[in-house]
Amino acid sequence: MARHWDLQAGLEARVRENITLGVQAGYAHSVSGSSAEGYNGQATLNVTF
Repeated sequence: MARHWDLQAGLEARVRENITLGVQAGYAHSVSGSSAEGYNGQATLNVTF
């Protein structure tokens, strides 16, 4: 049970990290003028961990 909780907590931390990276990437893309591409990249990043 404790092991499952650790796994879950680790997974959530990883998802949060990916979302942060995705948001940063999306922001960088939107600054360079292609926001749609940036947000598509964010969505992809979130499901590929």
